[in-house]
Amino acid sequence: MKSVADTIWRVPTYFPYLQPPLTDEAIASAEKEIGYTLPTEFLELLRKQNGGYIRMSLPDMVHDNIAGIGPNFPSLTNFDWEECQEYVSYPLNGLVPFDGDGHWHLCLDYRKNPTNPSITYIDVECDQLTDIASSFSEYLALLRLDVGDAYVLEFVSDIESLKSQLSSQLGVKFDPADSWVLPPTEN
Repeated sequence: MKSVADTIWRVPTYFPYLQPPLTDEAIASAEKEIGYTLPTEFLELLRKQNGGYIRMSLPDMVHDNIAGIGPNFPSLTNFDWEECQEYVSYPLNGLVPFDGDGHWHLCLDYRKNPTNPSITYIDVECDQLTDIASSFSEYLALLRLDVGDAYVLEFVSDIESLKSQLSSQLGVKFDPADSWVLPPTEN
């Protein structure tokens, strides 16, 4: 089975939410700006694809992207709690949002542990705070493939073997792949 970093990102990629390729310098700058070291598992995801929509989500929760590190929106470092603090009864310092729409945020929560953040959901409009996971790796384990009512295979390494197994189990015959090729272009 492939790692979460290989399977989490939605394909095709929504390019406006994609940040430039992640560099050590960008990580160092982001960690300096937020004041905390980012979880290894989080950085592993961003090294594969630096932000964007994900094809997994948390059960019964709106969550569809992970902010990358860089100049584009949404960016892990581009947030300001100043306007939100007056609407909630809990401190926002130490929360680093990686998804949200301004009314709610899914955050790396460094308030109790400045070296290993938990994951917390906050709802600014309802003044609500919900613990999601005790670490980023625990959060990743909670994610489920979000496919609605479609049947999707998460990862297939050998399509011919899969076709043979499905054919046998379902009693169906698959047509051979099309061999149609575009004609050469004239210069």
